[in-house]
Amino acid sequence: RVIVASEGIDSDREGWEIHATLISWVHERYVKDLAANVFRGQEGTVLDGFSVGDPCYGYTTAPIPGSEAARRGKHAKPRMRYEIDIVTAAWVARIFCWYAVERRSNAWIVRELNRLRAPKGHGDITGVWRYDLVIRILRNRKYIGEWAWGKSKTVRNPLTGQVRREPRPEHEFSKWNRTFEHLRLIDDDTF
Repeated sequence: RVIVASEGIDSDREGWEIHATLISWVHERYVKDLAANVFRGQEGTVLDGFSVGDPCYGYTTAPIPGSEAARRGKHAKPRMRYEIDIVTAAWVARIFCWYAVERRSNAWIVRELNRLRAPKGHGDITGVWRYDLVIRILRNRKYIGEWAWGKSKTVRNPLTGQVRREPRPEHEFSKWNRTFEHLRLIDDDTF
């Protein structure tokens, strides 16, 4: 016997399967509407030039004073803007110099970063630099002022519940590409 008190479903009652099916449709619609509303809010934030929580190594975010007054909710948070993190931005410049100017290998750069105990920034757990992290920095176009957003989307398999990232067509995400010259860390030639 299954009883779902919040939905009024009891598997001992006649016709409970229809009730459960209808409730599942309502919940599925709610999740889709919620996802669309969250995405719409993030899209508006992107188009307004604010942070959507995607700063990478070399950058940070800072609140915009007074912006919380224009937001809804009991505990409205201020809008955030991107800023250059002076400490980690210096390491980004050093990585590009080692790679582009001194012609050092990626493996050498990883060893040197670990030897010098270079900080890894927010979200770091291990404190150890790896090859893939250096490659990601060297390929990141944010360092030349090009801030793309929405290149991929999250897709959930309804049967298994597994989630995967799927690329969007360029014509879909090109409207969300932003250029922030004031956040440029690397010149085009070095990149």
